[in-house]
Amino acid sequence: MTHSKRATFKLSASIFAGLLLLWLSPLVRGWQHHPKVSISVHRQTGDCATYKKDSRFATSRHALYYSSNDENMEYIPLPKLFSSTTGAGNWEGAGLPRPDLPPEEIPSLLMKALELNDFPDEDAGLFSLWNFSSGMLRQRSDRNVTRFIEAAHQDAETCPASFYGMALNGLSWQLETEMNRIGGETGYLATQVVKTISADGRMRRFQFMLRRNRRPPDLNCWFVESVGASDRTGNFHVDD
Repeated sequence: MTHSKRATFKLSASIFAGLLLLWLSPLVRGWQHHPKVSISVHRQTGDCATYKKDSRFATSRHALYYSSNDENMEYIPLPKLFSSTTGAGNWEGAGLPRPDLPPEEIPSLLMKALELNDFPDEDAGLFSLWNFSSGMLRQRSDRNVTRFIEAAHQDAETCPASFYGMALNGLSWQLETEMNRIGGETGYLATQVVKTISADGRMRRFQFMLRRNRRPPDLNCWFVESVGASDRTGNFHVDD
């Protein structure tokens, strides 16, 4: 190729590149300034829920009621049975364990305290649960109330269907059974089941087991011995 032909070829290539850049510039600028669409999508992972940003899907965040099988959902509006925005002003907290407080009042008292967790003071509900917890329950947090409260908040944030997720952030709860006093009025064990709906619409049941203290201090006061969780169908399983 002669020198004049090579010069003509380079000039043509430069002109073509310039025209191509002029044509693509508006598209590039539009792509750079176009707002990215990002919608939170609910992903179920076992008993916990994670939220992943994905532009391909959209989901409504209205209240859902999950049937006994989480994968088969019934879209039924569910009213909140108790609201932290109504009645919080008159709420003075659950108080402390006391001999004149019967076991029949404790699960509902603590569930309301956890729902209104920051009334009358920050984390007052979790402090109340700690005060009503037996030594066995406290042992799981190494008897450290600060560690217990931090773990409860973390559990509530990462697992909406956990007990703390339901109690602190759930849509609703209700007592589902009467208090079952094992051994009658003179017995020292009692159980009651609470039905809950999580913030993302799943149903779980929790069984409170209470124990009456039979020696000082706190003689004849009732404490929470354990809180058992159901599976995703709402059934409890007894270990062999």
